[in-house]
Amino acid sequence: MKTTSVLLLMVGVALPVAFANCPATFVVLSGSCLKIVENPPGAVTSPRLSWQEARNKCKEMGADLAVIGNEALLRHVSSHMIKHFPDLFYWSTWVGGLRQNGIWKWLNGDRISVTSPMWMPNNPSNDSEDVHVRLVAGANDVLRLNQAQEAIGYICEVR
Repeated sequence: MKTTSVLLLMVGVALPVAFANCPATFVVLSGSCLKIVENPPGAVTSPRLSWQEARNKCKEMGADLAVIGNEALLRHVSSHMIKHFPDLFYWSTWVGGLRQNGIWKWLNGDRISVTSPMWMPNNPSNDSEDVHVRLVAGANDVLRLNQAQEAIGYICEVR
């Protein structure tokens, strides 16, 4: 059996670092290496995870909860979820945002502006006991607080 080798040379093309480090089970969206996880797949009535449980699951994969730091990424992730994870449509998925010492921020340390248009109306509320952020993919594609403290999905990111 004859084997043929092919050498592909790309001159002047720089691939983002995320492509080089992105595991096969993750997808690159807007330059972020992400994995959207249903718990378990296709079962919206399944047991739900707390934010910390979801974060621990991401860490088991060598990742952490995702930072959705801008509107373009929020829309891209939401569109991907609607297309590939229809059971998560209008359901909550954990992302890596939290409130610490009265300040909303992402796990990478970047602040989340309380006036950002990415928030659902009337969110966030600093007088609320809620301290973690979830993403709701759907007509509005928004970030919101999780009053139930549980979600059926989560989004991991390799940074």
